[in-house]
Amino acid sequence: MEQNIRVSALNLLARREHSRVEMQRKLLQRGYNLDEINITLDVLAKEGLQNEERFAENYTRSRFKRGFGPLHIHAELRIRGISEDLIKKVFIDAEMDWLTLAVNIRKKKFGVTQPKDIHDRAKQTNFLKYKGFRGEEIRYALGKDFDEYMEDE
Repeated sequence: MEQNIRVSALNLLARREHSRVEMQRKLLQRGYNLDEINITLDVLAKEGLQNEERFAENYTRSRFKRGFGPLHIHAELRIRGISEDLIKKVFIDAEMDWLTLAVNIRKKKFGVTQPKDIHDRAKQTNFLKYKGFRGEEIRYALGKDFDEYMEDE
């Protein structure tokens, strides 16, 4: 039975990187025993075949490329069982330019012009919040502070 768990686990890892929590969940769904799953996952981790840091790095890079902000990615990593410390390390090591990403995502969705009124600004702000960007990144992506914007009107 233990060999079957290993084969199933390796098949999962052959498709893409998985966190330990994802592997446990998927192997449990296939009817394997939790104790045997944990033993198998420990062995795979020692062999370097399953690695939480590598998973977190790849996942973060993949979600960044798809236009998701740090809050969204952080929440998804936590759901997948990645520790807070590892998430911080991955974000620091990755050196991702969240400000530029927020600007590019806003431009892709709404075009290059700034919001025309408070309604447009709210719509763009909500979109960027949904994508997982923080306040500073949203303000940067929208350009001027709203007070300055309204003075120009």
